[in-house]
Amino acid sequence: MKRAFLSMVCMVSLVMMTACGGGGNAKKDGSEETAEVKKEAKATLDELKESGFAIKLKYEGDAIAVYTRKGSNKRLDMIYGDGSRSVGIEVRIPGEGYTGYDYDGEMWTDESYYGRQEVNNFYAEFLQDLTRHFTNKGYAKTGRETICGKSCDVYSGKLTEKLKVAAYGDLRAETDEEGEIVVWNGITMRTKIGGKVKTEVVAMSFNIPDEAFTKTENITWIK
Repeated sequence: MKRAFLSMVCMVSLVMMTACGGGGNAKKDGSEETAEVKKEAKATLDELKESGFAIKLKYEGDAIAVYTRKGSNKRLDMIYGDGSRSVGIEVRIPGEGYTGYDYDGEMWTDESYYGRQEVNNFYAEFLQDLTRHFTNKGYAKTGRETICGKSCDVYSGKLTEKLKVAAYGDLRAETDEEGEIVVWNGITMRTKIGGKVKTEVVAMSFNIPDEAFTKTENITWIK
């Protein structure tokens, strides 16, 4: 049941924040400036991925998820309300390609495609910049908010169409549901739909050690 639950399962850059505040070349038209800002934001996100980061978030109110990434290596720890846990890891081995590990609370499975799939699906569904998904269906930027010491952009509104994000579609919303998303540097820090908080970042950590991507249950790289 836990595996099924998991299967169904924030980065506008500092440069972008400056540009939105009116900086940059005044002669550029809107589309050129937007394209440049997006390019710079992606570059900043890529730098963050290379140095490594971890995000701890509350998930659906009864679970804690810790997503960790450094370069091509990724990890997802899910800690459920009853104290049980699962781990999915994707590691790139130079010259060999990708391998994965999966921990079901009792044992580790090597070379697990399932573990790789879990960690990638969770990022795509909840942590990627969800701005375009929501603004395409009625949301607009409404202000700023600070989460974990980061100044974030807030988008809110009422959906004009049904919304389904990522392959498994666990992040779903119906037409006319009100809500908001909060985004920092291309990472979605909080999602709230129909008055219910779906995910919310509660801690962030940077410069993640390589040991994070080994078969360990000790997640010392984030508080």
